[in-house]
Amino acid sequence: MRSFGELVPDDVAVVASSWALENLPTLSDMDRCLAEIAAVRKRTGCAVWLFHFARLNSARSYPALQKLVGGVTPLLARNGVTGEAAAPTFSELRKQLETAGLHGLNHAVFSPLPFLQAHWAPGPSPGDAHKWLWQRLSLSLQTRIDTAVLRAGLRPLP
Repeated sequence: MRSFGELVPDDVAVVASSWALENLPTLSDMDRCLAEIAAVRKRTGCAVWLFHFARLNSARSYPALQKLVGGVTPLLARNGVTGEAAAPTFSELRKQLETAGLHGLNHAVFSPLPFLQAHWAPGPSPGDAHKWLWQRLSLSLQTRIDTAVLRAGLRPLP
């Protein structure tokens, strides 16, 4: 399904996308998806979270990073290389977000090697408790570690 805006209820708290945009078949599919996210945000005031690969300058950089880190399974290695190669650069995606109508987002890129990017905007205030249940979820130790590493590595950009 590439069209979802009409299915999103008016009380949605967040629209999130992680490692998905680079899997869309064409650039026009990505533009259409981002425009739908913008329309849902405009209609509902929901938060937005976009977390994706950022294509690097050299096709050799990401495979070299995987070898340096080690412990990456062959399937994950192949999917990661394919996803990074298909992803827009940070500046390309930022321009696409603006064109789609996703204005006023916060932006960050992973450091020191900028192969991950995040773009987000907050939703309504936490006064609406049922929309913020995710903040009280019990997370596994590995999820908390992964989150801490990502938060430490994401460098906010203006």
